[in-house]
Amino acid sequence: MRMCFLISNIAISAFLISIDNTVNMCYSVDSPSSEEFIDSLSQMENGLHFAPRCDGQCFLQQAECDHTLQKATLNHVGHYVVFPSMWYHRGYYSITPRKTVIQAQLFTMHSPNPTKERLTRKTTTMNSLRKGRVDRTSLDRLTKDLVENWNTTYSEKLFPTCSLFDGEFVDKDKNRHIYSDKFDNVPRIRELVQMFEAKFEHLHVDSVWLLKKMSSNDGFQGWHRDFALGQKITTTIVVNVGCIEDDVTVRYQDPVGISIRKGKELELIPCCQYCKNGIPHNRWRVINKVERKQGGYNVNHIHIFHAKLALSDDEFKLLLRLLKSSSDTEIKELRSAWIQSMHQGMGKGAETGATRRSSHEWFKSQQGGVEE
Repeated sequence: MRMCFLISNIAISAFLISIDNTVNMCYSVDSPSSEEFIDSLSQMENGLHFAPRCDGQCFLQQAECDHTLQKATLNHVGHYVVFPSMWYHRGYYSITPRKTVIQAQLFTMHSPNPTKERLTRKTTTMNSLRKGRVDRTSLDRLTKDLVENWNTTYSEKLFPTCSLFDGEFVDKDKNRHIYSDKFDNVPRIRELVQMFEAKFEHLHVDSVWLLKKMSSNDGFQGWHRDFALGQKITTTIVVNVGCIEDDVTVRYQDPVGISIRKGKELELIPCCQYCKNGIPHNRWRVINKVERKQGGYNVNHIHIFHAKLALSDDEFKLLLRLLKSSSDTEIKELRSAWIQSMHQGMGKGAETGATRRSSHEWFKSQQGGVEE
């Protein structure tokens, strides 16, 4: 299990997932008017607090220390802040519902090019806070790419984060960590890196952490220092990459017929059509959307392992074709186990001669708890 190298007091909550490049959110990146609307939201607060003179003892005491705190707001797309990685800092975030901010953290070290390092260090002091704003054109392209390809090009399998963050599990759906040896695999990230390396020539980006802020408690809101245990990382750059406007009317539109997806954080927990038990938000499920004669649709959610029991033979064959043809990285990884679970014990049982068993019995059998 990978342990996180940052010190913080927050576990990241779940983020909405889509499948096979289906964009479940509309992003506000194409028109100046949409940026003006986003920037004018009085309820929106996004940024970081800094405690440059504090040490670890300041946060262990019951009484507050008398050190001065600094603040950097990142409400606008393109806003960034640069600060020494050894400074204690924490994020803050509050926003109107159905808005998500995509934020990138660039962890940098001194450039290996000694000429650039000496030249720019004379004119750029990195022992203080520096704020600025970059052109959003390339950021808009990156935002679009992230929204459309979060689970494919930028999948958690390709760019995993640490498993634990200050003793809490990190929700993998909302974070990605991309190291420099992988930048060429994601050209839009490479563009982001090159933009900031051109602006701060004495710095070399070692890795990029992508974070999606959707709820008021999102972000690294506990006091921490970036890479406090190592000397390689010297400077952190945090930039507001984009603001996504979540379209609820799009988010809940499943295709007619058979489909498969994970649950969505803001929808009600549905009951499985077959067993009538709830399916948690973070679980994959089969969707069977059927048009009613009187108009409208019946949308049935089904546990993966109950699909063969709940669907007709033709529907089940369609589901198998859908699984086998999917390009989604996570589906490709899990589909063999899913199909096996549909056929073994939790399926109709005719193929193996097995009797029907409950999901609880089936899982116990996989752990050696029930004799075959």
